[in-house]
Amino acid sequence: MNTSSKTYKLVLSAMLGAIVIVLGVTPFGFIPFGPMKLTILHIPVIIGAIYGGPTVGMTVGLIFGIMSVFQAPADITFGPVWATGEVKNYLLIGVTAIVPRIFIGLMAALSFKWAKKIPRKVSLIGFGVVGTGMLAFAIYKLVEMISTSESYYMYIILIAAIVGVSIWTILTIGKRSISVVLAAGVGTLTNTILFLTLTYLFFGNLFAELFEITKKAVADILVTAGITNGIPEMVVSIVLISAIVAAVKPKELKDS
Repeated sequence: MNTSSKTYKLVLSAMLGAIVIVLGVTPFGFIPFGPMKLTILHIPVIIGAIYGGPTVGMTVGLIFGIMSVFQAPADITFGPVWATGEVKNYLLIGVTAIVPRIFIGLMAALSFKWAKKIPRKVSLIGFGVVGTGMLAFAIYKLVEMISTSESYYMYIILIAAIVGVSIWTILTIGKRSISVVLAAGVGTLTNTILFLTLTYLFFGNLFAELFEITKKAVADILVTAGITNGIPEMVVSIVLISAIVAAVKPKELKDS
């Protein structure tokens, strides 16, 4: 790695890390989605992975994770754990907050690199299955919201976003769309799955005791949260990252 490349990655890591911090301490890092708030703090991590490879992605992810540790006392998930005052739990919070965020950068970078090797037909089938699943979920939630007279506009927006991303992907299927969509999707899912898995493994018993529920109920709550928040967050990631990459192509996609 030459000096200019090292400087580029250092500057990119610092810039995206600063964006993560700003998003984390301001309302701009969260998008209102009905009663929920979708986080977009993982997006700079995935962008770092796309434009700077695994080193930049993992560095920005580390910054994301460290910031999450500092915010743990006020966090809806970590707050009750932090309140126990046990050093062991502080350490486990650190692992749960940092490890998934580092892996966002790693998995997004690897997905972005490997996607160009995926045959067009396989890509179309894969995107079709995933897109159909997300669309079915959004339609199901829309019907559920309408039947219970709850605010449902956000799911109409979500359906429109899924359809729009699907059309863009099909029309531009090739190195760019495959790489970007896969990196955004895999990066987002990595964060959701690893974070919820570690939360259950480390704090499942504690949550069951604190809220006087069974450990299975804790698992059900985490899975529901993962599906309800994870799918919209993945769609938002794909939309925003696709727009950014369409405007400023990474070096690997300059000629694609």
